[in-house]
Amino acid sequence: MLNTTTSIVPVDPSSDLTNFLCLIIASLFFGGNYLPVKYYETGDGYFFQFVVCIGIWVSGFVINWIKNNPKFYALPLLGGFIWTTGNVNSVPVIKCLGIGLGSLFWNIIGLIVGWGIARFGWFGVKPEVPSNIFLNYVGVFLCVSSIFLFLFVDAEMTQEEQGSISERSPLISESNLTVQNSQVPLTKEKDIFEKMNPKTRRILGTFLSIFTGVMFGSNVIPILYLQDNYDVSQDYTDYTFSYSTGILLGSFLYFLIYCIIKKNKPDIYPQSILPGLIVGLMWQIANTCFFIATSNLDQEITFPIVNCGPCAVAFIIGLIYKEIKGRRNLFFVFSGIILTMDPNITTTVISTLTTTTLAPETVPNYVGFICLSISILFLGSNYLPVKKYQTGDGMFFQLILTAGIWTVGFVVYAARGFPKFYALPMLGGFFWSTGNLNTVPIIKLIGIGMGALFWNTVLLIVGWGIARFGLLGVKPEVPSNEALNYIGVVLAVVSGIFYLFVKPEATVPEERQHLINAPIAEITTESEIATILSSNDADSETFFDRLSTQAKRTLGITMAIISGFLYAFTFTPALYVQDNYENASQNGLDYVFSLYTGIFLSSIFYFTLYCILKKNKPLVYPRVILPALISGWMWGIGNSSFFLASSALTQAITFPIVSSGPSAIAALWGIFLFKEITGRHNFLILACGFTFAVVGSILCGLSK
Repeated sequence: MLNTTTSIVPVDPSSDLTNFLCLIIASLFFGGNYLPVKYYETGDGYFFQFVVCIGIWVSGFVINWIKNNPKFYALPLLGGFIWTTGNVNSVPVIKCLGIGLGSLFWNIIGLIVGWGIARFGWFGVKPEVPSNIFLNYVGVFLCVSSIFLFLFVDAEMTQEEQGSISERSPLISESNLTVQNSQVPLTKEKDIFEKMNPKTRRILGTFLSIFTGVMFGSNVIPILYLQDNYDVSQDYTDYTFSYSTGILLGSFLYFLIYCIIKKNKPDIYPQSILPGLIVGLMWQIANTCFFIATSNLDQEITFPIVNCGPCAVAFIIGLIYKEIKGRRNLFFVFSGIILTMDPNITTTVISTLTTTTLAPETVPNYVGFICLSISILFLGSNYLPVKKYQTGDGMFFQLILTAGIWTVGFVVYAARGFPKFYALPMLGGFFWSTGNLNTVPIIKLIGIGMGALFWNTVLLIVGWGIARFGLLGVKPEVPSNEALNYIGVVLAVVSGIFYLFVKPEATVPEERQHLINAPIAEITTESEIATILSSNDADSETFFDRLSTQAKRTLGITMAIISGFLYAFTFTPALYVQDNYENASQNGLDYVFSLYTGIFLSSIFYFTLYCILKKNKPLVYPRVILPALISGWMWGIGNSSFFLASSALTQAITFPIVSSGPSAIAALWGIFLFKEITGRHNFLILACGFTFAVVGSILCGLSK
């Protein structure tokens, strides 16, 4: 059982004026958060939702930072998952009913369900009784009545009536598709919603919006249950990060299942990425304002208000986009919104903040060596799944890779009982993500075997030096036998010199061939067709493709050395926390989630900059998604095993071993599977390098 200590710190309540201002802001952003994507193609919505949820999670992390990283509880994760389940339907609802009418329906249903849970105490939460029950009941009855008025509204679908411009048209027209300034003729097949007759589409859209409303109305149950049944903070915003994490995990799960069902051919439209991130940011701002208000006003008060407001905003949006028009429709919608206004207001103010500190743990030595073996295997093989897939410039690949890494970190975080979250290890994640930007170019320039050999060797030397001599503020870790440790590191350095004389075979044509030569009939997504067709142009060659063999080798080695330095700094912030923070856990696994969060946030930041620089036309290859996720999972498992091993053996021991081991594994893959390294001369040089690396690792292990 974990040893925990808890302290309660009172928090002053907000004023009523602030609470209602938050409700107004929430209404504006909830009602208009889908505007940024209104004129961008989103396909079937699964990738779009994944991007939106990334935006939600990033902004949720910022809020958690501002709140000084309050304790992470698992139960609100369920609320985030419930919300994601409902949100899966948002794009189909908009396609069937339009943004105005669809939003009206799910907001009203969410109002009724959310109010009922809070008012009557369903699902184990405490009932919240307003000061004037009669007015409260009348208000909710009027909200229910408004639904029947909305049923008589006919939304105008501009694609059918006008025949040309729709939500799809800015990206896809009947004659051409613009991709990276190349005109690629395509015939756009209608999706399942466009093939329906108007009546069927209306019925389906209404059903989906009602289901979405039920999900949206019930997603706060876990937070209410936690507050009512445990000695925890009454401030809703303290659960924002946990709730947002549940949203991202739920979206990640649905998108993964979707990719598998689609046989790794997901429907992706790169130009919806930036708008999707903005949608997620707007949603999080609205939800945080709602949380602030609900912390000080009962939910049976805030739920009707925060649902009525977005209805009015959505109604105005529907008028602007001419989805709702005509005197008859205007009468019904305006009357429905009037009926949803709820006059009941009351104030309740109680807030607390909890903090938890975990007791230190020890890990046996034999567990450390087992974890080292796992780490070596996974870190030396994690790029294998993506070897034969086109990754373009690597930016989208890294985003998906780090998403996989982050999910592994969350699993570790949950398994450890959600220990205290420290911000400093995220800096290590930034170092790693910055270094990892080079991985795809390095693999293209000198191959996976040589690239991994170089960055792992540099990683070995720098990482060992930091831990052994206590550089950058960490405590020095002195092995039992210093002579063996020094000799082992020297041998590892010498092994790197041998690798300089290995000449790998060119791999770029092989990596491109699988997608470039694929028959167009086998490709199911328009984005993939467009990318592959445009890749056949001579102008599509990258900067690296145009370099000479010698220039590729020089640049690849230089980039691998830089990546090695950055990788070596990855673990320094976590070591600093362990050595300098009072009551900080000595188990490295307790810092995995913080590190992986830094990796994911940095990757999102770099990809956002990349999208802006590319003018919202990122290079995306849908088929690389599943391989990249697998690669991220493998890296996450390998690195978590390294953390656990370092807790048992100290980093001065583990760094040389875990750096030289993956080098040997990666080189063996390059020899036997990908034929990157051939010839007796190369084999002889590698054999010498392997010998020095393996002997060095053994000596480092014995020095413990």
